[in-house]
Amino acid sequence: MRKSQYYPHLIIIGFLIIHLINSDCANRINRELHKLNQLGKIAHLKDQPYVKLHLPDGGLYILHEWFSDSSKVTGVGVLLNADRDTISKGKFDVRLTDFVIAETNIIDGDQGRSALWIMTGVSLAATVF
Repeated sequence: MRKSQYYPHLIIIGFLIIHLINSDCANRINRELHKLNQLGKIAHLKDQPYVKLHLPDGGLYILHEWFSDSSKVTGVGVLLNADRDTISKGKFDVRLTDFVIAETNIIDGDQGRSALWIMTGVSLAATVF
């Protein structure tokens, strides 16, 4: 067999490897929940893009551009009821006694994906040449 006869097979194998890499390297969401008595511990999370404040009645504040002090959490966002219908949007000052859980979700993607791409490229290059 001539070398040019292998190229269609290599292209198909390359696409299969790329598909496997993309499907196996999903983003991971790191969720952190903080009870009211732990709120002082979320000061290190101030660089997170948003915070969710769960209310006792099932309602939810989703705030971005947020910060907290010793008595309240302030931010811009949306207030949802227990059915997740929008109640209002805007700037909110939520007292620490008004919510039961503070939640942050950090999307942590691209874990090891670069290394897999490099190894795939090296492997394909070695196979072709």
